[in-house]
Amino acid sequence: MLDRVLAFGDAWFPNYWPGVYDRIAELRARAERPVEVQLMSVPADPAVFERLREAGVRRVAQWLPSGPRWRVEQALEKWERAIADYGPE
Repeated sequence: MLDRVLAFGDAWFPNYWPGVYDRIAELRARAERPVEVQLMSVPADPAVFERLREAGVRRVAQWLPSGPRWRVEQALEKWERAIADYGPE
């Protein structure tokens, strides 16, 4: 996977999983140019946000559930609380 990113891309946008930190470090070590990393499906956890920032990740995103309005709002509120608790900027 990283071979394809390095051969054809200037960014990587994987889904989050606990082992992603090692892959980010490997990508950065192998790249001979800047490669932007953004992540999808990141848990609403300020500690995860901080660790990803330290790894050089600039953007994270989260899927929202489909369904009734209350379900979507509940997910947004959880994400909003995590961002507010993180708040480095």
